[in-house]
Amino acid sequence: MDAHLSNPDLAPTPPEKRTWSKWNLAALWVGMSVCIPTYTWFVAFFVAGVVYALGMTLVARPGEKHG
Repeated sequence: MDAHLSNPDLAPTPPEKRTWSKWNLAALWVGMSVCIPTYTWFVAFFVAGVVYALGMTLVARPGEKHG
């Protein structure tokens, strides 16, 4: 790789300089999970499921009646 394309700041951190433990990674994961976009995604997923179920139910009745 060309020297002008690399940078020490962008290189992976060597194992001897890594200071995070499993607790730090777990806290980061929980902190990123508990946020407004996550809840918005869950609400949108639930609403889409309800709309889909209602649509399928409304289509099923005439299909059952008329074949």
